[in-house]
Amino acid sequence: MSRESVIEECQDFLLGVGDPDHLLSEYADVVRELSLALPIWTTARTIVNQWSALQVALNGSTTDGTALAQSTGMAISTLVDGSSHLLGGSGKFDTVVYTILTPHSGGTPVYTYEYWNGLYFLPLVTVSTPDWSQTGVQSLVFILPDDVSFTPPVDIQPPYDDFDGVRFWVRVTATTAPTTTAAVATLQVRQHTWPLDQREQDIVALSYYPNDLTRTEIVEALDVTLPDWRTQVGPPRMYHQVEETALAVRLVPLPPTQGDPNGLLGFLPTAAVLTNNLVLCAAVTPEEGDIPPWLEGLVALRLAARESQRLGETSAPDLGKTLLQLTENLETMIRDVLGNMELR
Repeated sequence: MSRESVIEECQDFLLGVGDPDHLLSEYADVVRELSLALPIWTTARTIVNQWSALQVALNGSTTDGTALAQSTGMAISTLVDGSSHLLGGSGKFDTVVYTILTPHSGGTPVYTYEYWNGLYFLPLVTVSTPDWSQTGVQSLVFILPDDVSFTPPVDIQPPYDDFDGVRFWVRVTATTAPTTTAAVATLQVRQHTWPLDQREQDIVALSYYPNDLTRTEIVEALDVTLPDWRTQVGPPRMYHQVEETALAVRLVPLPPTQGDPNGLLGFLPTAAVLTNNLVLCAAVTPEEGDIPPWLEGLVALRLAARESQRLGETSAPDLGKTLLQLTENLETMIRDVLGNMELR
């Protein structure tokens, strides 16, 4: 199937009329409509609940402290004014939980809290900030900005050549450094929202649990791999989608009384029960080459229905209503036929 053949078939329904340029512009939207109405194109992929912790020197050079931050601990800055640490998440987050092992001391230290918007580091609107002079659990909580950018900050040197800087970055800077810097035993970045790929239109299922799936029948597979998933207690293994935007999915624990409402549990290597992996099964808009011949006529009918209801030479409201009703009836029949078939 090609766009051109669909346009030709659509014009046949319209007895030779119809603006080809307009029909081409409508084509992608019609395919999207049908892919949602007939959720038979799905994809399964793994979203990695992954974050990075970088120690940043004044000259912009960085050291990857992620492994230390997730295990034995790391210093949050040096003793030089302007040194900092960066936290980068594969998803959005608004909470970072530090377990402070060594508090800072000496001097009159001052800290700033910023995020990267793709062009600049801008101040975060904080709800609470860590007290670096105290030991124990301290949290950085902030209002998630609207202009988050998953891009590497400029003027920050990656710690190694193939480092993946596609993250949401938050920077904590000791603008006035202490005499003795604070060090954390561990920290957790509570991520909860991940961007969707351009073709992903709707979430079929999403799960977070110790086993990786290789199939798209999420519920059936969970019954096999985790028979107690419906009644399990402790850290949540299942999440459901809350509409964030057309381009992002926000995860909420199931059951809602389990887990942390601020987001997913931070990953620690010592936590043997849980993994970093979220398995996403999504309905997708099919690529042009994936659309089977039997669907070509349905796309052409839907295009013709749209075109005949448009003002201009092709305006034919009655025809448009008839064609639209016909496509809806066909969609219902297809859903009935495919209702008991596996998603592919």
